Amino acid sequence: MTDLASDVELEPPHLDDSDDDFQYEEVEVVSVGDDNLIGEDLDSALLSLQNLTAKPDQWPAVHDVEPQIGQVTQRPEVVDDFIRNFLVKMGLSKTLEMFETEWYEMKATGRADLAANEKVLDLYTSNLQLEDQLHGVRKEVEDAKSLAEKASATWDKFRKERDFHRMHHKRVAQEKNKLIHDMQILRKHYSMVKLNSFY
Repeated sequence: MTDLASDVELEPPHLDDSDDDFQYEEVEVVSVGDDNLIGEDLDSALLSLQNLTAKPDQWPAVHDVEPQIGQVTQRPEVVDDFIRNFLVKMGLSKTLEMFETEWYEMKATGRADLAANEKVLDLYTSNLQLEDQLHGVRKEVEDAKSLAEKASATWDKFRKERDFHRMHHKRVAQEKNKLIHDMQILRKHYSMVKLNSFY
């Protein structure tokens, strides 16, 4: 049976593409270098797509891309916002309602257009910020004072307890020394009585 298997050679079937009119061309496989696309985000995917579609001499280096750092700009407050914030901070709710009523009436009649565009001077806002900081520091100082007073009271209590226990220890030590002295006297007396009774 092995002779038959060696005599018969199996040929793979030949597929004839002649029925098909389509011209097949070989496609080149371009390796990007990183086949691990699991951790890829949108920006890196777009960059990879641009790299694949661009010519090799136009490919940007990956390390050239730097993230942009955001900047925060502080705009000066508008006058009406400044007044509203002040009234809310001071708890003047009725005055705030009256201000808003009159302010919207002025805007409706067109008298508030100039005042609405004016900004509060930087000096006023910086004064308010300094007042807020001062209030915070004063609160911290008050908290520190109350904590120091509690610590001082605790320290005084521990010192009194220490003095009490020290005095108690001294008293116990004196009583012990007195008892030792009394025992020595009793031993001498007992030994004398024993000697006297022996003679």
